[in-house]
Amino acid sequence: MKKNYPLQLQGLYERLKKIRIPGKLIFIIMGIVSTVWFLIRVIPKPQRASYPCMKVAAPVMSSFIVYLLSLSGIVVAFRQSRKKFLQARYLAAMAFLAGAAVSAWIYFVHDARAVIAAPSDPANSPMGTAFGIKPGRVVWVWSPEATNENCTHTGPTSSICSGTDSSLMWPSETNSDYYFLKKNNNQKCIDTMVYHAIMAVADTNNIKGAWDKIFKDFNNRKGKGKVGYKAGEKIFIKINTGGIWNNANKDPHLNPNPPGYTGCWGVVDGHLRRLFADQNVLNSNPFAVLSVIKSLVDAGVPDSMIYVGDPIKNVYQDMYEYWKSSFPNLKVLGNDVYTSAFYDITTLGRTKVSVTSTDKIFYSCDSMMDGTNKVISDKLYTIHEQASYLIDMAAMKAHARAGISLCAKNHFGSQARSGSAGHLHGGLICSTNNDAVDRGGYRRYRVLTDIMGHKLLGGNTVLFVVDATWAQEEGYVNIALKKWRMAPFNNDYPSSIFMSQDGVAIESVCFDFLRSEYDGTGGRTNRPNYSGVDDYLHQAADPSQWPVGFTYDPENDGIPLTSMGVHEHWNNSTLKQYSRNLNPTTGKGIELFFIRVNEKGVLGLKEEVDNRSRLNGIYPNPVSGQATIEYSLEEKTAVTLSIVDLNGRIVKTIVSQEQPAGNYTFLYDANTLPAGLYYCTMMTSNQTGTARHTAKFQVLK
Repeated sequence: MKKNYPLQLQGLYERLKKIRIPGKLIFIIMGIVSTVWFLIRVIPKPQRASYPCMKVAAPVMSSFIVYLLSLSGIVVAFRQSRKKFLQARYLAAMAFLAGAAVSAWIYFVHDARAVIAAPSDPANSPMGTAFGIKPGRVVWVWSPEATNENCTHTGPTSSICSGTDSSLMWPSETNSDYYFLKKNNNQKCIDTMVYHAIMAVADTNNIKGAWDKIFKDFNNRKGKGKVGYKAGEKIFIKINTGGIWNNANKDPHLNPNPPGYTGCWGVVDGHLRRLFADQNVLNSNPFAVLSVIKSLVDAGVPDSMIYVGDPIKNVYQDMYEYWKSSFPNLKVLGNDVYTSAFYDITTLGRTKVSVTSTDKIFYSCDSMMDGTNKVISDKLYTIHEQASYLIDMAAMKAHARAGISLCAKNHFGSQARSGSAGHLHGGLICSTNNDAVDRGGYRRYRVLTDIMGHKLLGGNTVLFVVDATWAQEEGYVNIALKKWRMAPFNNDYPSSIFMSQDGVAIESVCFDFLRSEYDGTGGRTNRPNYSGVDDYLHQAADPSQWPVGFTYDPENDGIPLTSMGVHEHWNNSTLKQYSRNLNPTTGKGIELFFIRVNEKGVLGLKEEVDNRSRLNGIYPNPVSGQATIEYSLEEKTAVTLSIVDLNGRIVKTIVSQEQPAGNYTFLYDANTLPAGLYYCTMMTSNQTGTARHTAKFQVLK
């Protein structure tokens, strides 16, 4: 991707992308140029190898050389092997054959091209049609206070299954420290995050009014008119607990065990508590889910009309108890597909799921395979037919088969084939094995596009939510969650919530975050950067991106899909700006609407604790042209400098990065603003603390 090249070569890379040079040829061209540039710079002055730009070029250069050497090694070794066989020198022939095998392994398994895989579309080049109350808006709420930065993701590993049947070694809330425990989540803060996200989506300042606007906008787009929520309408919150199958321990708290159950493998049913599964597999955060439920009830929706769950699996018993303690009439879904021989799931208080009588989703490609069998269609769960509104609430994850796992892939748990979605892997970039990209590139059939466009799935989603309070680099990996390095997180957990009415836009934004954080460096995988990861978003946004002669029709009714939203990549991971951020008047793509909160609410326009940073002012004031903004830092500090209107809306983010101590001056063209009063706000964070400084100014015309 572009950031893997030195700044001096990024222009060439962008030009090659714009004229649609094939990715493989770009790899070769940039590999040659990077190698020549590196050698010209370093040979005369070896100490230049330590320069940042050289450190960027070195991996590209070395990867390209490894690629060429391994490819040429295959050819040479096979030729020598054949020659030795003809000379009856069999031992030497076998040695060369082994060398060819090693070179082939390097070429195919350690293929360096995956390192620099990138989206095929340049930055700030939107495609598709944005929609929503504020078209293309994706709200990002960040609050580092929401999660415990000292969470260790550790606890006892002994269990009955491992032969250590000791209650002293069973995991508990006191001897364990995992992301899903109460001590690592600030419920009040998460409530605040969710409420402000919903209000920002609706562009209003109260939760009841926000939900009313969202319901009316959704119903109007569905042809029902501008009507709000009506009594008796069901709302289904589709969460992500697909990882519940991945259990390690039998839960000793089961009293009694399910009738007839004698095995040691974890009880994959409604009895299971979160501490007795693979603890670091990322599932929906129960605290964020509760916040969404609260917001609906506060907006006037009876809790008895709210259904929550992942219908292909069960939620953990402690999640169930936590939600029901606040909302006793809440419907928590249960699936006894694995345990029907033991008991009825309704005895645990769950609302039992049912399967539709006929197939409901028809995959638009007749060659998607599950082994030797074609995958043609699937049933869904009846909750999808019954719900008037769907809230798709995904977890923020990279993925070994799809590259990323967000709202679209969350619906792998909505189809009803034998409690598994493995048969759909044939429509992903890695169809056969984890991290083995065999369906990369663009304009290929993508099952996620079918899912996004289906009338009962993406087409019935009133609000898309990505819970990024925590994040993981794979859907089912049981390793400690890593802190995020990019600003403004700065080696802390993401502690974020994303929301949008536009399902394509929110996945595009979260994809940009994931591909920037999980980039193959610092012990992280490179999954979001595999070739073709965002192909399904291209095709969901714009039918012109479909394979030639191909039609998406997931209802099999002869009506092809149209644009489902807008897709775009930000300008860079520092500023995180999309076309509507860069130009609110003429931008046609995404608007990333950023809000920083704590449990008391949006951080106000009053100056907070002194952390050795100062906003010295904006002048001239009033301003009718170019304004000068000055600030100073006494130590290394993460800085976000923004222009904010009187309603608290961010009009433009000027700076968003970590900066060393020093004095800074920025020029801002105030001609882009309508006449009126504004704030210049500077949010800073360093080891001393977090501060917000403001300067009020007036724009004249």
